Amino acid sequence: MKRSRIRESLQDLDDIDQLDIEKIISDAFDQAVQLTERLELSNLLKEHGVFDLDSMSKYVFQQLNSSSKMFDYSTQMMIAMNLTLKKK
Repeated sequence: MKRSRIRESLQDLDDIDQLDIEKIISDAFDQAVQLTERLELSNLLKEHGVFDLDSMSKYVFQQLNSSSKMFDYSTQMMIAMNLTLKKK
């Protein structure tokens, strides 16, 4: 019973953290919108369809993904670990 309460408490913390992070992102985006409006950039962003949070998020993800120099070594590590385990 005690473990169950601990598990529920940890889940509550995870939920709070996610809600806090979402609030921080939303607030930051709202501030960015205000800034773009003061700089008169909002019309340009609207013309390119990247003025709302969802479309801006997708656009930034695509840009970072296409220009990223990073390589995901996790797949190669898993293959190497599997080969090592098979040899034993």
